[in-house]
Amino acid sequence: MPSQQVPITPSVLRWAIDQSGIDADDLAQRLGVSTDELAAWGHGSSSPTKGQFTRLAHVLKRPTALFFLEKPPAHGSNDVSLRAAFGSLRRELTPEERNLIRYARGVQTLTQWTGIDLSSQSIPHSDFDADPEEVAGLLRSKLGVKPFQQRAWATASLAFDSWRRALEAVGVIVLQLDLGPTAIRGFSIVAQKAPLIAVNTSYSHYVRIFTAFHEVAHLITDSSSACVGFAAPIRNVNRYERWCERFAASFLLPATNVRSFLEQHRPHHDPPGLDEVTALSKSFLVSARAAAMRLIDLKLVDSSLYARVDAHWKPYERDDRRGGRAPLTPLKRLRQVGRRVATGVRSGVDKGQITTVDALRYLDLTLSEYEDFSELAAAGP
Repeated sequence: MPSQQVPITPSVLRWAIDQSGIDADDLAQRLGVSTDELAAWGHGSSSPTKGQFTRLAHVLKRPTALFFLEKPPAHGSNDVSLRAAFGSLRRELTPEERNLIRYARGVQTLTQWTGIDLSSQSIPHSDFDADPEEVAGLLRSKLGVKPFQQRAWATASLAFDSWRRALEAVGVIVLQLDLGPTAIRGFSIVAQKAPLIAVNTSYSHYVRIFTAFHEVAHLITDSSSACVGFAAPIRNVNRYERWCERFAASFLLPATNVRSFLEQHRPHHDPPGLDEVTALSKSFLVSARAAAMRLIDLKLVDSSLYARVDAHWKPYERDDRRGGRAPLTPLKRLRQVGRRVATGVRSGVDKGQITTVDALRYLDLTLSEYEDFSELAAAGP
């Protein structure tokens, strides 16, 4: 008896394959079919069997219901522009990066459906012709975090969590995703409600903080982006990436406070060097590259300092490595999406604003995992 075929929509399959970034030959090999057979599914002259369909949805990381839509969804991950900090861009988003951007879109959609108040205030809006220092000052005023409060945080991990809460309070979702050390630093997805940024957890918290505000700059300029590399002031850099780097450095290191700090910590008013960069980094809980960039932009040191910092500090040295087993999925998901989103999803399910199936689908959880996730969200900090 021949295997029953699953009548998927060919145009949706072609769209899902294109969105995945997986080469057709590679996908066919993973599915255990020929390239011609896969092409026949896409043309509608044939369909996958139940077993093949199950593998197809798994490999493409898509819910099975997607493949029965009449036409492809209106948007996907392709409207997030991949931007290199400097040099020519020689690659596309990888399948793994596309999958995580798609996952982030799902979290964003789920949050929008819950009715959680993530739009009570708005972040500033600007273009790339504005002075990034002035725009950074506007956001500082919105968040209400004073430099002395920033410097009082005990660790970079605590600083990241505090900035995350401050951004959530003005309507921004902040995700932490394990993208890998060779992947994008972070990305941003512009939206009227619940605009979203994500940072790569392969980097230290110091770098994550700087990356977060770099991505906020993309939200401010309505430029959804996935960002690769660091926009050093001594390179021929992408203009837009340089603006976002200057914004982040200006925001995290206000000029008056930097000058005051140097007056107190620089002996004999010598030109700032690696010691001053280290001191600024630790005091303001920012990356060494951000500190060096700020000193250069304020014309307190010449641009050669950045190359010395670049050679001295490795951005991939994480400061949160723990021994033992990896966290279970519910705790991992809570760390990824943050407590504000987690409690919003739990409340949305309880109030009937979203279904449990929606929560499982968009958070990529099983029912038992969601129950644990919900309990963790309710438990508080």
